[in-house]
Amino acid sequence: MVSKSIRDNERCGRAKLQVVDEGAEPEKMIEVLGEKPDLPESHSDDTQTDVSNRKVAKFYKVSNAGGVMEVTLVSEQNPFSQDALESSECYILDNGTNGLIFVWKGKDANSDERHAVLQSSEKFLQQMNYPPYTQVQVLPEYGETPLFKQFFKNWKDAVDTVGMGTAYVTNKVAKIEKVQFDVSKLHQSDSMAGQYGMVDRGHGEKKIWRIEGSNKVPVESASFGQFYGGDTGVAQ
Repeated sequence: MVSKSIRDNERCGRAKLQVVDEGAEPEKMIEVLGEKPDLPESHSDDTQTDVSNRKVAKFYKVSNAGGVMEVTLVSEQNPFSQDALESSECYILDNGTNGLIFVWKGKDANSDERHAVLQSSEKFLQQMNYPPYTQVQVLPEYGETPLFKQFFKNWKDAVDTVGMGTAYVTNKVAKIEKVQFDVSKLHQSDSMAGQYGMVDRGHGEKKIWRIEGSNKVPVESASFGQFYGGDTGVAQ
């Protein structure tokens, strides 16, 4: 997910993703990173660590669907399911042990739920005896931050591709048929010529007037193209 974001956003889709298995690193990768050092064996129990990490956050729903505002526990272990987030509801993700609480507002949630979820987050800090400097981060639907997404398994945004996806750039989106440009045909459509303010072809009868006072005085065709300082003219 991070690698695709770098390719599509920072490299404008022009970079290529290559999946490398351990022990099969290409030479260019080793030249940049160097040889892999010998790392000591870990003495911690991964299973025990995973269990403790799953309990660092809890997930609550704030809803008045039953006529009474209620805060109910959705899950007490992370990672959570993204499908649990309903657009018509509001939620609280409690990670207060690490100094942060998230308030998620669905795009279709009513105003009562939006106000209640903020009040509930304030009460949460008091009930859980979290320090007053605990941060409360309010997130609208589709405005989730990476810190919030990390608590969900297989988070997928609407614009995400499946797998590695295919990168598209402007010169690879579609094959454009090249048509020879004929400037002589630009004036065939009078409406298009008028719409785009094209220069007149110069065909037809020419009329030029010189402004004298508030009147237009016709100019003889023999004097067309002759201009005098201080005069104002109108051409058709």
